[in-house]
Amino acid sequence: MKHTILAAVIGAFVAHQALAETLPMPVEKLGEVQGVPFYKGYGSSIDADPQNPKRFYGLTDRGPNADGGEHIKIFLQPSFTPSIGHFEIQANGTIKKLRDIPLKDKNGKLLTGLPNPEGYGTSTETVVDANKQPLQRDITGIDSEGLAVMRDGTFWVSDEYGPHIVHFDRNGIELERMSPRGVKTTGRRLPAVLGHLRPNRGMEGLTTTPSNRVLVGIMQSALHNPSKKDMKNKSVTRILSFDLATGKTKQYLYQQGGDFWKNSEIRAIDEHRFLVDEHNDKNVKHVYLIDLNGATDVSDPADSENGLKVNGKAI
Repeated sequence: MKHTILAAVIGAFVAHQALAETLPMPVEKLGEVQGVPFYKGYGSSIDADPQNPKRFYGLTDRGPNADGGEHIKIFLQPSFTPSIGHFEIQANGTIKKLRDIPLKDKNGKLLTGLPNPEGYGTSTETVVDANKQPLQRDITGIDSEGLAVMRDGTFWVSDEYGPHIVHFDRNGIELERMSPRGVKTTGRRLPAVLGHLRPNRGMEGLTTTPSNRVLVGIMQSALHNPSKKDMKNKSVTRILSFDLATGKTKQYLYQQGGDFWKNSEIRAIDEHRFLVDEHNDKNVKHVYLIDLNGATDVSDPADSENGLKVNGKAI
């Protein structure tokens, strides 16, 4: 896999950041905790509207939350529904929200951002409300992170609990949920090894190639494979491609800038080249152009729990 940094691309992103300061994204106040307000924003992922160059879609995450201790998450609004917003850039230099699309299950019930119970996802977080009272997990809960907008008006969303990749119709109703083998969901499957994601470091980015034939997702950080204790590669994460017609998947290794860096986004340039945005905890950010042409597919033909092994060791 070719892996080259592009100064011009970074310059474009800097310019885009300045534009974002000029054109602030709309946010909605949801409430306050001890006088501190919290809001609904749409910055988890942004993708262009394929039908209108002045319009785009933005994705919320799982909702407002805070750390409550080791492996404990406080959900400030447990009933929060992850949503997709449709926006338009106005002639006067503002961004107008045209529509909010709440995400729903196959029966039209609103989804929540709460973790899945054991067997339906991989999150091990303890979840409580603002009063530190335990919350019930949600079988169809989703920690939405990546967004791919299709030409037919439907959406694919990736998450950090399964990791799941979920297909929604234009009104936000779930059409299909794909999860790693071993997770108790129906539908087509993702490789079992992805179930070894580091908590809250799932499929952070998702895109579709211009043909709309292939989804390509990227894991945020290195997998805990075979376990957190025994993992060796702390800066190597995975890219997954999924052929929508055949269901065939491929996996590629992606070398990050250092141990435990985080991938934030992936966007297709053409059928085999992509932009990847990654950063570390010291506010160092890189944008890379990668090329999957000629890259080695590290899929495990047996789709075992720990994936393909090299010299008997998990990668």
